[in-house]
Amino acid sequence: ALRRRVCRSAADGPGWPLGKLAVAGRRVVRSFAIVTTAPNELCAELHDRMPVILPSGAWPEWLGEQPAKAARLKALLAPYPSAEMAAWPVSPRVGNVRNNDRSLIEPIAMALPVADHSGKVLP
Repeated sequence: ALRRRVCRSAADGPGWPLGKLAVAGRRVVRSFAIVTTAPNELCAELHDRMPVILPSGAWPEWLGEQPAKAARLKALLAPYPSAEMAAWPVSPRVGNVRNNDRSLIEPIAMALPVADHSGKVLP
């Protein structure tokens, strides 16, 4: 029989993603889920949702190390403040799952749009 248990694992960066740990007999299957919420102003320019990012001060409540009511935990699922984030353009290589190296997060220069004589932006 496969038993599922909820667990949380540390992530690089300022928050924790939610995770799952499945146990089948003596075999442990590690997986995770990214919980999303409505985007903040910064992320709304990129997508219609964003991952939930928990501030470090909320980790003990979220992980069950400190008591917390359900309403408080639900309130933590709010968009992270835009003022505490940064965004920059990256290579189109980011969209290919075969690419997996540190250069993917390096900023790239953005070309200025080119317009024709009528002002229409050219591809």
